[in-house]
Amino acid sequence: MSGKLRITFEEKPVEDVELIAIKLVNSGSRPILLEDYVRPVSFDFGRGTDLLTAEVGATEPDDLKPNPPRIEGTKIVLDPVMMNGGDSMTLRILTSRFQGKITVDGRIADVKRIGKADGTRQSVARSARMVLGGLLFGMSFFIASIISAFIASPWHWVVSILPFGLAAFILLLPDLVKVFRSR
Repeated sequence: MSGKLRITFEEKPVEDVELIAIKLVNSGSRPILLEDYVRPVSFDFGRGTDLLTAEVGATEPDDLKPNPPRIEGTKIVLDPVMMNGGDSMTLRILTSRFQGKITVDGRIADVKRIGKADGTRQSVARSARMVLGGLLFGMSFFIASIISAFIASPWHWVVSILPFGLAAFILLLPDLVKVFRSR
C-alpha cells in the first residue's frame, strides 16, 4: 500500500502514527499534594519522535481535573495535580515515528520511584489490521451461511471460508509473529 495512503495531522503529512496510552495511578494509600512535587512528572519519547497531541482521557474519580499536558520538544510534562490514594488518569499521546522507548522523570516527596507498570502501545496500522482481519473473518462466515442455503455439498463452507480466513490470517500474521517472538 506504499504511496496509496497519506496520513496528515493539521494539514501536514505524518508517518508511522501511533496512539500511546499512559495510565498514572497513585498506588499508595496517602494523597500526593501539590506541595509534594519537587520536579513535575514528565515522559521523554526520545530523539526522532514527533509528539502530535497529548490529552488527559479518563480519570478516576471523574472529578479529577488535571491541566492538559504540555508538549516540550520530545517530552510530555504534567502540571502537579493532587491525587488521593487509588486516583488515576490516562494520558493519550499521538506520536509520529515513535522510537519505542519512554523515559519517565519527576520527583515527588515520599515517592521512592515513579515506576512502569504495563503499558499500552498500539499503532494505527495494527489497529487497522485487527479491525480488517476481524471483518474479513466475520464476512467469511456470513458468506458461508449464504452459500450453504444454495449448495448441498458438505464441503461448501470450507471453500467459502478459506479465502477470507486466509486473508484475515495474512493481515494478522505480523502481530502473531511479534507475540511469539516476545515469549
